[in-house]
Amino acid sequence: MKGSNWIPAHVLPEKVTSEFIYDILYSAKESHMNMLRVWGGGIYEHDDFYQIADELGILIWQDFMFACSMYPADPDSLLSVRSEIRDSVRRLYNHPSVALWAANNENEVALRTNWYGTDSNFQVYKEDYIKLYVETVKSEVEKIDPSRPFLLSSPSNGLVDPEEGYIAENPYSSLKGDVHVYNYRDNSWDPSIYVIPRFCSEYGFQSFPSFEIMEPVSEVWDWSFPSAWFKHRQHHPGGNLELPWQIGLNLYIDLDSLDTIPGMMEFLYLAQVYQAVSLKTESEHYRRYRSTINSKGEGFTMGALYWQLNDIWTGASWTSLEHGGKWKMSHYFAYNFFSPTLVSPVIEGDMINVYVVCDQTDEREIKLTIRTKKWSFVDSYSETFFLGPVCSEEGARVQYHSLLSDLLEKGDCKTGTYDSYRLKYCMVELELHAESQLVSQNHLFSPPRGLVGPGEDIGTGLQLPSLALRVLGTSNQLIEGPYVENYEVEVSTDNLALFVWVEAIGIKGRFSDNGFHLTSPTKIITFLAKEYTSVEELEQSLQIRAYKPY
Repeated sequence: MKGSNWIPAHVLPEKVTSEFIYDILYSAKESHMNMLRVWGGGIYEHDDFYQIADELGILIWQDFMFACSMYPADPDSLLSVRSEIRDSVRRLYNHPSVALWAANNENEVALRTNWYGTDSNFQVYKEDYIKLYVETVKSEVEKIDPSRPFLLSSPSNGLVDPEEGYIAENPYSSLKGDVHVYNYRDNSWDPSIYVIPRFCSEYGFQSFPSFEIMEPVSEVWDWSFPSAWFKHRQHHPGGNLELPWQIGLNLYIDLDSLDTIPGMMEFLYLAQVYQAVSLKTESEHYRRYRSTINSKGEGFTMGALYWQLNDIWTGASWTSLEHGGKWKMSHYFAYNFFSPTLVSPVIEGDMINVYVVCDQTDEREIKLTIRTKKWSFVDSYSETFFLGPVCSEEGARVQYHSLLSDLLEKGDCKTGTYDSYRLKYCMVELELHAESQLVSQNHLFSPPRGLVGPGEDIGTGLQLPSLALRVLGTSNQLIEGPYVENYEVEVSTDNLALFVWVEAIGIKGRFSDNGFHLTSPTKIITFLAKEYTSVEELEQSLQIRAYKPY
């Protein structure tokens, strides 16, 4: 399963239309998602939500609306719950998109680990938990729909919970069931920090929406990081301390500029870069373990549902879609890290290991190209491997491995002070082709904040690029979904550019690729417009930026 978590689409649910639901769910489908988890802290969604999911082929993990709390189990409350469960299951169980029922979100782990001070009366709370979720919710669901899997909670140890009295000693076991993973203390761009579960049904990282989305709900004096308005838009405790710190672990950020509008606009951009790469790192980690198991018995990871897909209002959040449906950088990254065929490199010890991950068997011949590329655009080493029809039932396998030092030596990347565990003077670019078609691309390089070090010759590192955009005209690309017309846009640069971000301000739509690394002088992307425009209007609306190394 590949996907995300769904929360209510608006703080005022009556404002949500069928067209709005379709737009968001189609964005999920476009990014290769096949499952969404309807979170138990929200609402039972409108009929149209499930109908559209049926049509688009998106499976729904359906929580019942119990989350992050201890609930009463007195007779009157249980009677009300029975009615709620019967009505909800009868309304939804004929939808083929509904894949499973889950009684609650995080209430088992909350009880077991004393989130709400329940240890002093644990046995009473445990008895109430069993009355509510086992004897009432589970009982009512199985009377009406015994055909689908039923989970008492998420995270949980899955179907073995009854053996542990329904409250597992460790609901976060990596060997059973599903887990939720949040870690804001370590470097989220380092794959070694992540657990290896059977299924990860929640994990994520914050960012802020773009200036285009934030500006209409602000005044000019709000645009300072310490402002009351900016604090009000952040509802995660400590979030406005965590974000600059996490960004600064890997990216250059000028903290002194955060009391100016240009500095805040750069912060919004960097926050989206941080979130996108963090989600990419963790998601690819789970996908690489789909058909792999380690000596501890960890692995066979069969699901990655990040937190979260959509937003309820305009503010800091874990979403990959901004409120209203605009794609963040992380959603463009999801298009790539959830790709049906994925090339995923990882540095493990002294080795660079390249995994090929496949969602299905495929008899096509696969070609892997690995090149080292200096920051001056120069390909310093390139090699191609014909892998054959590698997409088998095994799903994810190492298709290439080498000492990192050997690869960098071939690319003449040992310049100055050399750290064998980091790529500082070259990036590694990897491409998978199937029958001459590019099906996946990926990159490895050092954290960008280290690409130009103090006192070093700037010419050996990443340069500040000069970027330009030009609308070439309408595209012949087939139009599907909520789009009405397409335009080809040429992006050009004088230097290699990281995390290139293009926006069409005031025109609804998305680009075929965004947040990309521009490793050649030009690249053509497509703008998929949701409203009619013109070459001139689109060209005037375009804005572009890339990572600034200093």
